[in-house]
Amino acid sequence: AIMILECRDSDSPLSHARTFVDQYHREFGFELEGRDLLIDDFRVRAIVPGATPAPPPSVPSLGAPPAFGSCRAYFENGWETVS
Repeated sequence: AIMILECRDSDSPLSHARTFVDQYHREFGFELEGRDLLIDDFRVRAIVPGATPAPPPSVPSLGAPPAFGSCRAYFENGWETVS
């Protein structure tokens, strides 16, 4: 997977494809010709100027949840009763 930055030159899909191909060539030293590009993930990163806010206070632990019953489950050592 290769991530590229936003293309500032144009909103054209071709400029995004060219940016990807250029980065792929820089990273691997060749281009895959005759293949379609498939975008399977799209991420957005927000950059906000200013001071970093303080982390929220920690939440006290409530402990383990109570068991409402049990059942049998198969693990690598055989059947076991679990709750």
